[in-house]
Amino acid sequence: MEAIRIGIVGGAGYTGGELLRILINHPHAEIVFVHSNSNAGKPVSDVHTDLIGDTDTKFSDTLSFFRILMYCFSVLGMEMQGNFLIPIQ
Repeated sequence: MEAIRIGIVGGAGYTGGELLRILINHPHAEIVFVHSNSNAGKPVSDVHTDLIGDTDTKFSDTLSFFRILMYCFSVLGMEMQGNFLIPIQ
C-alpha cells in the first residue's frame, strides 16, 4: 500500500505533537509538512523534544501537496483559520 501524504496545521501545539508521535512511524503515513508560522524553519524536535532522533522534519510556513490535512485545534482567530479551511469542490 502506498503511503498517504499528510499535512499537519498547528503542529507546534500539544495536539500536533501527539499526532506526530502517532503518525511518524506509521507504515502508511508520510508527513509532508508540519505547519507553524512562528516556528518555520526550525526542527520539529526543537518544540517536541521527545521526537529528537525520530525525525528531521522542519516546521514550514507554507502548505505542500497532501492527500489528507490534519487541522489541530488552536486558538487562532477565525480570520487566520479561514486561510486553511478551503472548501473542496
